[in-house]
Amino acid sequence: MPAWEVDFYQRGDVHALTELAEDLTNRQLKHVRRQLLRLEEHGLDLDGDWFDHVASSGQRLQEFRMTADKTEVRFLFRLMGRRFLMLRGFVHKRATDVERHVPVAERRLAEWMERL
Repeated sequence: MPAWEVDFYQRGDVHALTELAEDLTNRQLKHVRRQLLRLEEHGLDLDGDWFDHVASSGQRLQEFRMTADKTEVRFLFRLMGRRFLMLRGFVHKRATDVERHVPVAERRLAEWMERL
């Protein structure tokens, strides 16, 4: 059993990983899945520059960053104990991309919290 849990926002036919997968090649998606497995195994102890706080978030969102076959991939997430709740995945192309996705991720977090 992994030391950490990686959970994805899902509501109806919207799933945070499936949503991201639509913008990736099969090779890139395979790499993303490997990194997510590493995240489950090592959590916050992953070596390197994987995490960043999202300054524009009022909900203490964080960013999980990786490169998959020369493509920058990001997940906006909230850490809940030892669970990474992945709220929004996207391909990062411009400096403003994170801020553009924060409202969606925060709305999803609010919906998830209401379901508890």
